[in-house]
Amino acid sequence: MSHLPTLKSTDGMAVFTDSEEAKLYKELLPDMEQSWRTRQIYRTEPEMRFSVLNDGKHPTPAAKYWQAVREQYGMFTSIESLRFDYRESQIELLEIQRAIDETTDQIHVMRLEVRRDRENYKLASMYAEASDRLREVALWARLKAEALEADPNINVEDVSEHQWETMHRVLLNRQASIGAGSGQAEIINVRGPLLTMDRARAYGADLKNWWAGVEEEQKAAIEAKAAEKQADS
Repeated sequence: MSHLPTLKSTDGMAVFTDSEEAKLYKELLPDMEQSWRTRQIYRTEPEMRFSVLNDGKHPTPAAKYWQAVREQYGMFTSIESLRFDYRESQIELLEIQRAIDETTDQIHVMRLEVRRDRENYKLASMYAEASDRLREVALWARLKAEALEADPNINVEDVSEHQWETMHRVLLNRQASIGAGSGQAEIINVRGPLLTMDRARAYGADLKNWWAGVEEEQKAAIEAKAAEKQADS
């Protein structure tokens, strides 16, 4: 079964009543078929590397690894859903063909043929979507492997482990971009988490109980440091 839509069918020109438009449609078919084959559906490798996994949002190999996991899983679940839709559409096509074979009313046959052609186009579109999603899943697998090669110590079972470090780096990157024109909400959304993290990091390794155990002088010192950072920014 071909996974390209049947663009060469003359039925597609029925919508054009003008002969010149019908001629133009036929002339453009090779170009449209080329666009169908080469169109971008989902993200390219440069978009994945530099837009999704940029160093500002994902500054460590571990952060890049776990974002790749999220992206790959999202694409994979969509492929699984498409597999069910594709099978249902194949059954629909068989039912339409059976109805055509059993019908003697020519008008009804014509209507069924339209449904058949639409279902074929639907199948072709689903196949193209699933194929490109699979391409992206494979690329995410490669990017995960690259992240593990860069840092073999990434904990691949616990997503939260790396966040103690990477969230702090991300917030520092965001803080560096704050300027005179930044809004109050943007500033609070950066400095609030940073202040909280600084307090946790100052308290030490016992992070589960850090809030209750932080002494007043420690909090004052951290707040003074935060105020100094704010003055310098």
